[in-house]
This record gives sequence, structure tokens and C-alpha cells, in this order.
Amino acid sequence: MHNAIVVALAKTLAEAGGQEVGTLRFNFRGVEASTGRYADGEGEKLDVIGAVDALRNMMPNVPVTVVGYSFGSWVGLRAAWEQEEVERVALIAPAARIFRYAEQDGECRRPLPTEILVGDRDEFVSVASARNLARYLGAQLHVLDGADHFFVGQRRLVAKMLLPFVAPDIDSP
Repeated sequence: MHNAIVVALAKTLAEAGGQEVGTLRFNFRGVEASTGRYADGEGEKLDVIGAVDALRNMMPNVPVTVVGYSFGSWVGLRAAWEQEEVERVALIAPAARIFRYAEQDGECRRPLPTEILVGDRDEFVSVASARNLARYLGAQLHVLDGADHFFVGQRRLVAKMLLPFVAPDIDSP
């Protein structure tokens, strides 16, 4: 919820969309003051599903995009497959060296418009692995030169790069 990438994207969306765009950030179970404990990705997938359900209750007619960073991209993608309300998915720095993504276990359940953004110096996903994942998902891949997994000094650029996909109906700042 307070991750610098997630905050930069939420701020960029708010600046570009004003009242037309809403964001919902949350902590997975067991993170900071949230209740529960890590549940091997299955419980965290349920956290994403719960967040989408809550968003849908608050704003029933808005398009929903799931955006996940690192671990959040892994559980976010898997949750989005199960949520018909989700229209698109953005995966930022999917940590393919740590988590089993779809191209490894064949669990893609429904096609979704998907974009992937990685740095060419990411310690947790190689550009080649990101290309394989993008090919499997039919996703658009963006590679940011000189960026590592944390996109230090480039977080606002990451947000601006994803803005047209995440919120296609608003103008970029």
C-alpha cells in the first residue's frame, strides 16, 4: 500500500484523472498493521478478490484495472482471471525468478488485455523471462533501460508509461 511504485502510480492517476479516476490501495494480509499471515499466495489472491469486490460495491459502473507490483503482480493476475469485473491487468516487475507465473504452469483462465513493465537490470525477472510471459499472455511488454526491480529515480516515469493503459479515457499529464 505504501510501496513507492504503488504510491507513484496512485498519485499520477489522481493528477491526471481528478474526480474521474479512483484508486484502491491495500496491504496484503500480515503486512504492516493488517490482520492475518502470509498464505502462500492463495490467501493474498483472496485479498485482491476482496478488494475488487469492495471497489465494485463502492463504484459499480467503473472499469476495473488490477495493477500489481512484484509479488502483487503475481497474485493480482491470478485474481483477475477469476473476477469478471476486471477488464485489464498491468504487471510491474513481475518477479518470475521467485513466483510461478502462468507460462510455467499453464493456468491462464481467461484472456485479458495485459501490459508488463520491467527494468532491463531487474534482479527478479530477466527481460527474456518477461518476453516469454508477455508472449504467453498476449501482453504488451515495456522495458525501461537502466532500471532495476525498484525503479529508483524512475517511479513517476513508470506511472506515466502505464497511464494510457490503466486509464485510457483520461489525458496524460
